[in-house]
Amino acid sequence: MSNLSTTKGGADADGEPALVDGNPNLQLLHLAIKEDRNEDMKICIEKNELIECQDEFGRTPLYLAVFYRRLKMVEFLLSKNANANAACECKTTCLSKAAENGDIEILRLLLLNGALRDTQNQDGESPAQLAERNGHFLISSEFENHDMHIRNEFVDAARMGSVDKMKRLIKVGVDPNIGDRKGDLALGVAIKNDRNEVIQFLLDDDTLIATPKDKRVQSKDRESKTALHFASYKGDMALVELILNAGGNPDAQDSHGRTPWQYAMRGKHRKVADLLENWRRK
Repeated sequence: MSNLSTTKGGADADGEPALVDGNPNLQLLHLAIKEDRNEDMKICIEKNELIECQDEFGRTPLYLAVFYRRLKMVEFLLSKNANANAACECKTTCLSKAAENGDIEILRLLLLNGALRDTQNQDGESPAQLAERNGHFLISSEFENHDMHIRNEFVDAARMGSVDKMKRLIKVGVDPNIGDRKGDLALGVAIKNDRNEVIQFLLDDDTLIATPKDKRVQSKDRESKTALHFASYKGDMALVELILNAGGNPDAQDSHGRTPWQYAMRGKHRKVADLLENWRRK
């Protein structure tokens, strides 16, 4: 490690972060972050397990990295599962500090790692309000863009069969039943692309996905097609039956008034069409 010197300090938590008396390893870590010594910071974290260590003002290493706009450090700390919602003693969170700084790249990273947007500092200001007060008006639109971005990522993950990525995105706020920019839904995309592991996750997981199963299978994409439309067209008898048992509606109509039965017939799947017809008669 570089020959880092330490200084004493007691700056207010809202002002220039100062090194603190006490833990010398924490002092070295703070100085490494302040002076943008990335490798020194990593060594301090990995050797001394200081990932969530707070100074006397409640500042964690991640908070300081955000304060000093150290993008690479923020990336590293988040990769080590640093708490994205850490706040200093004045209740300013990492996200609030990034918004106040107008730092879009760091803000995006924090949001993707579960940073909450509805927090308030001790003056009752949210991250969005702090951004506006400091003239960072692009930050407000970034919050809106983030919602669409993670929905796009979620549907793409369904298309690629990445259940782990889908789980991570749900944890940071994605609603599985809302479509992407094109209006596609994850379940419909998974059925079209034969992503059975994704289909199973979306239909069976009740831990991460709070939405009732009937709502999941009845959600409609941009053309008002439900999961049952897609499964019927593919002729997947087992999946059609699974969706029906989960609450799928055999009378659901797409934007052209076509039902799953018609999709089954278009796909020349007579047995599936018969199943749908029998289900309607129940």
